[in-house]
Amino acid sequence: MPGFKKNRIRFRLLELSDATYICRWLAATLHQSPEWESHFLRLLLEEWHNNEKLTRQTSWMALAGEQRLFFLEIAAEDEVFLTAPPGILDNRLTALAVWQLAIAHLRSLRTLPGLHVTLEATRDIECECLLQLGFIELAANGFHNQRVFKLIW
Repeated sequence: MPGFKKNRIRFRLLELSDATYICRWLAATLHQSPEWESHFLRLLLEEWHNNEKLTRQTSWMALAGEQRLFFLEIAAEDEVFLTAPPGILDNRLTALAVWQLAIAHLRSLRTLPGLHVTLEATRDIECECLLQLGFIELAANGFHNQRVFKLIW
């Protein structure tokens, strides 16, 4: 089809403007007030400012064109936080796509030996996706109602 342009998914370093977007996701998901959202935004910006998180290249936003899809952050040597708007990780196709993109991006950095993922045991769709993507389940932690997965590349 002439003129049809497929949006490619790309990652860019997190920008301060993304903080507002992330706070809105969380406030909407947690059904919090605008005051809570503002307070959380202030705390988030203060945290970023205090430890220069944006300059250490550990946080990214995945984009399709200009649309923000999900937020990815390396939290420790092999631990990653993945945050997405409501509905993205609850659907098998989109959850699988998000995890595939995140894994491909993190592998391309060539700084991590693999990934360690801890999910709530109730996140069945994501747990199934991780197993499909080659993760090994290490343990089910009944105390915290969590499942732990590891992927080494």
